[in-house]
Amino acid sequence: MKTRHVALVLLGILLSWTARAQRIDPAVVAVSGSFAQTSSVSVSWTVGQTAVDLRHGHFGTLSEGFQQAFLTVIPTKDRSTAFSLDLYPNPTRYSVLVTINGAQDNMTLVLYNLLGESVLRQEVRSGDQRVRLAFDTLPSGMYLLVAFSGAGEQLALYKIVKAE
Repeated sequence: MKTRHVALVLLGILLSWTARAQRIDPAVVAVSGSFAQTSSVSVSWTVGQTAVDLRHGHFGTLSEGFQQAFLTVIPTKDRSTAFSLDLYPNPTRYSVLVTINGAQDNMTLVLYNLLGESVLRQEVRSGDQRVRLAFDTLPSGMYLLVAFSGAGEQLALYKIVKAE
């Protein structure tokens, strides 16, 4: 009986050490974030990395954790003329009709998959108001349509969903 009691105590100590080794602290190394609240809703968000362990040394602090997916922020400049693209239908199955508003020069429309690979490229001449982009050969998923000026400057970025 006494041996069983000792074995249970040792098992309890071992399990408590194991549980401690599996604990993940909810710390975040944040580069940005905010908080907003109304009378009925509150929202908080953080852009960063979930930190699992922080190691401090003479040369600084090293954080180890789960990396978030690569994110590219593409800034656009203010323009004196309003420029926009209207995309219809979105989501699509077969094609997207792009209506060009406010373009003054030649431009290029490039469609990227989420791996960053260019899957479609369409040159648009000055004066063209509509372009149809064929999606029938592309697999279903999310795509990014980027409009570039003739000089290579990014004008706009749009998300398009290809449905099954």
